[in-house]
Amino acid sequence: MHEKIELGEEEISEILKLSITHLLVLQRLAVIKKPIVRYKLMQEIREIVGKDNLSTAKFYRILEKLFEIGLVDFRQVEDKQDEYYISEEGMKTITWSRGAITQFIGLAYNFLEEQIEKIKIFAGETKNEVLIADFIDIVDLQLINEVRDYSKAVYLLTSEEKFQWFKENVEDLHQTRYTNGVIREPDEFFELIVVSNGSNSEDYKIYEEMYRVIKPGGMLLLIEVENPLGSSEHFIVDLMLEAIIPLVKIQADYKAFYEKIEAEFDWKETQNYDWRGLHLKKLIKKP
Repeated sequence: MHEKIELGEEEISEILKLSITHLLVLQRLAVIKKPIVRYKLMQEIREIVGKDNLSTAKFYRILEKLFEIGLVDFRQVEDKQDEYYISEEGMKTITWSRGAITQFIGLAYNFLEEQIEKIKIFAGETKNEVLIADFIDIVDLQLINEVRDYSKAVYLLTSEEKFQWFKENVEDLHQTRYTNGVIREPDEFFELIVVSNGSNSEDYKIYEEMYRVIKPGGMLLLIEVENPLGSSEHFIVDLMLEAIIPLVKIQADYKAFYEKIEAEFDWKETQNYDWRGLHLKKLIKKP
């Protein structure tokens, strides 16, 4: 349990202006609990975020900002190097942030569970072979597990690295490939294809392949998840979007993308569903 810290509106307003990297610096200083030379601290933060993502100038600006608002302090040692340490206000801030993030995690997972339930209901009854195609590399483990529970076999079309991670966490998961414009499975193989944020794909030919490998009477389920908050440098929003719930800003023309998929192929029926940023389109292939 995190200690409950009460902050005033002005203090909270300052925290919400901070980025994830600001909070990582504070968190690291809170963990080591002693002054650390500025360069060594930068090296430790670079190990987390990557050297290319944190220039020396950017790191120094971050420290200056944290010092300016009283969350860190420094002392000069004998060799004239500055050693930084977290202030009392900084400890209050990091403790409050942990509590806020914990609260957001609970809300985010509840929202995700509701989304999964809506998708399950929309997809309908038990399927046989199912393909989940992921164009932004964030297919959710919970979605895969839910689909696997009511499917004979689940195939995943995503990056090799992501597939290996899922393979370690999901039983009986198969991999398919899309190479040189061809999905390797034969005609009319899948009963259900789930496409996650397909409007982010620039390769339209893959949908011709999906239509080919869907069985007559089978379903193409398009899922677009919209982040109503947009992109943000604020640490809480970033953590929600990048680490807690896998949402991305979908293309503004996703409706045009839906309409194109519907018009290009021969469907028996189509159906749309929208709920709190979740946009679903179900297309049934003619028998």
